[in-house]
Amino acid sequence: PRDCVPRPARYAAAAMTTPRPLGALVLALALAACDDRRARNEAMIFIDRYQIIEIDQPFEERRPLVEGLERLAISDVDVDRARDACVEAHRSLLDAEERHASARHELVEAVGAEGAEVPPEVAARIETAIDESNAAIERSPALFSTCYAEVRALEGRFHRRRPAER
Repeated sequence: PRDCVPRPARYAAAAMTTPRPLGALVLALALAACDDRRARNEAMIFIDRYQIIEIDQPFEERRPLVEGLERLAISDVDVDRARDACVEAHRSLLDAEERHASARHELVEAVGAEGAEVPPEVAARIETAIDESNAAIERSPALFSTCYAEVRALEGRFHRRRPAER
């Protein structure tokens, strides 16, 4: 079909005027072509949005981009898997950066201009935030590796080149 706007009457008419097994095949092929086009469109939208996110951007700028990526309405299983992998990778890094910033802020607040000693309960919160930040950073390489592999698979499936390869 030229487009994937559902046209049940046209497909049904083609299926009814064709011998039964062949009619079912015509209908199945038409629907499969629509599914493939939809998957390609979803993949291209996902990849475009994914490529906007730069790891060296401040986390305050990246967070809404990652949230937008997560909200994409996707029906294709492969695109959905890639999106989820990339969102998880970026969230891990964002969480690490936010926990680190929080710990730093809390330390500066506790010490103040006078250089006061950090109370034990504040020191414990800071240590916990740093430990959580470090754990998220340690998870990030494996998560990004999965994300990159999923994106490359989509690019290969739909024959899309990355900007550096154009």
